[in-house]
Amino acid sequence: MKLLATTFLILLTLAPGRATYQNANTTGAPQFTPFWTKFKAAVVSGDREAVASMTKLPFEYGLSKLARADFLKSFNRIFPANVRRCFARTRPAKTDDGYMVTCHSMDYYFGLEGGEYKFLYMGPDD
Repeated sequence: MKLLATTFLILLTLAPGRATYQNANTTGAPQFTPFWTKFKAAVVSGDREAVASMTKLPFEYGLSKLARADFLKSFNRIFPANVRRCFARTRPAKTDDGYMVTCHSMDYYFGLEGGEYKFLYMGPDD
């Protein structure tokens, strides 16, 4: 009887966490990790076409809005070599509305755009 009660308590304790996990994964929202894995690999390898395809365009860069062609030309200014090395070893931090990576005094922001994750904007680290 004691074993049955102990087993019941253990199952009762585990059940809410399991239900929460299942609910979190069945909402239909895309997961960030697969996006981040692809985006990081593209940045680190310098694959500007792949990065552009995962970026909200036109991309606001300073006072300019860069169309795809201009984004491709500006890739090395947006992701200089030291930032690409930083991306290789940095983990994104969760924000209120997405994720952020900080590299060399710049914050790179990611969030949902049209139902999928995109690189949205960047700005100085405050």
